[in-house]
Formats: sequence, structure tokens, C-alpha cells
Amino acid sequence: MLNDLAQSWLDAKAAEAAAVTHRRDLENKLASLIGVSETLEGVENVETDAGFRIKIAGRMNRKVDGDRVQDNITTLFQALLAGEMIDFAGVVGHSPRAIVEAAEAEQASADEEAAEAGVEI
Repeated sequence: MLNDLAQSWLDAKAAEAAAVTHRRDLENKLASLIGVSETLEGVENVETDAGFRIKIAGRMNRKVDGDRVQDNITTLFQALLAGEMIDFAGVVGHSPRAIVEAAEAEQASADEEAAEAGVEI
């Protein structure tokens, strides 16, 4: 009995993985047919002739290069404290406030994703 249940569970997990792969393949084909941009941010809605409504959500994954920040941390803090425009580590012409706001938004997004996944921070 236990062996049968264990095997059934493994079979179900394999079927689930195959279904996820198939669904993702279909989603990629839909996105390709619709002509969704790789840089889509936000939501795009499309309605088919048959009345299907397709909602496409695009999210950009922004990551901070920790090594670059570590190498330039003193310069960053001096610029932030002085309220100056900065130009280093690939961030050109953005005000310190905009950089801080972007970092806070990224952290809030990461916290939200972790909460949705059930991870306690």
C-alpha cells in the first residue's frame, strides 16, 4: 500500500512537471504570435476573434551588482549625502533620490515575492 502510494505520488509529480513545461511552451507561443516585446513592463491585453481575452504581464528583473556597489560605496554615500548627480557603476545621470527610490521599490518587490512564496523575512 505504501509503495503504491509513493509510486503514485512520483507519477503525479512527473505529470505535473510535464504539464508545467507544456503550459510554458504554450505561453511562449502565444507571446510570440501576439508580438510581445521582451522588455514589456506592465500588462498588455489582447482579445481574439473567438472572444478569448489574453492578459500578458511583463516584469523586469532588476538586480544590483553587489561587487560594483561594494567597490564604490564611499563615493555613493558621499554623493547621496551631498544630494549630487552621480555618474558611476553604470548609473549615469540619475539623481541619488531616484536611485534610492528604485532600490526601495526593488526591495519591496522582493519582499512581496517572498511573502507570496511563504518565506518569512
